[in-house]
Amino acid sequence: MNKIDIGKRIRRLRLNLDITQAELAVMAGSTQSHVGNLERGRRELTAKCAEQLASALGVSPAHLMGWDIIQ
Repeated sequence: MNKIDIGKRIRRLRLNLDITQAELAVMAGSTQSHVGNLERGRRELTAKCAEQLASALGVSPAHLMGWDIIQ
């Protein structure tokens, strides 16, 4: 899974929850600019950040990374 695919997944999950990047950032202990950069594929997702975002989005880190999706 590449950075852009993960970013699209973060964005889709966030929009499904009807929350802004700023709201997700607060929930995940991050910043709006960091969330925006992740969504655009401009940042690498660290393990710690993946855990925090997944928790905020109500999914597992594996789902966030695309590891549990059958190809």
